[in-house]
Amino acid sequence: MEEMSKQIVRVHPSVFKKLPKTVVEELVQRECTIPQLGEIGRKAPRKLSNVISGEFQKPGQVDWAVVCSIDGKSAILVFWKGSAEEVDTIGKFSPDTNSIYPVLARDNKTGYRYYDSYSYILPADKEDIESDFNWPEGPQPPIDHQGIEKDIGKVSKIFYWYEGKWLTLHIEF
Repeated sequence: MEEMSKQIVRVHPSVFKKLPKTVVEELVQRECTIPQLGEIGRKAPRKLSNVISGEFQKPGQVDWAVVCSIDGKSAILVFWKGSAEEVDTIGKFSPDTNSIYPVLARDNKTGYRYYDSYSYILPADKEDIESDFNWPEGPQPPIDHQGIEKDIGKVSKIFYWYEGKWLTLHIEF
């Protein structure tokens, strides 16, 4: 598993030019790298992923969410108001190998050549949140800001901040 984890492309936080400087500094201090969504074929152009901004806590406030990988384990860090002073972690750090897939090399008769990541985050708008996701027990709260969607292949989750905690909505394809 360690060999597979080493094959995941991870980038330094400074690669993301729009990320606030204080957030980059905090990620560097924590020794975070950012795993990238893989693409079939190593020559395919890569679009940077797993750093997003949105109104994740309340309307009108710009927050940043980053997938932080440390020693082969990742979690989503949320920087409220783009500040390193207020950082929240969604879930626990879990192995990056939980979100990789094997890529079969056509010229390799022995099997798989490398592994790539298929996990990514993106902002979830009201329409996304109210669509196909199953709410935890209880009534649905009013949706007045964005959530954070984590897509892991056949399963997606939306994390929605409500009354001081993250609610987790699930959908399976």
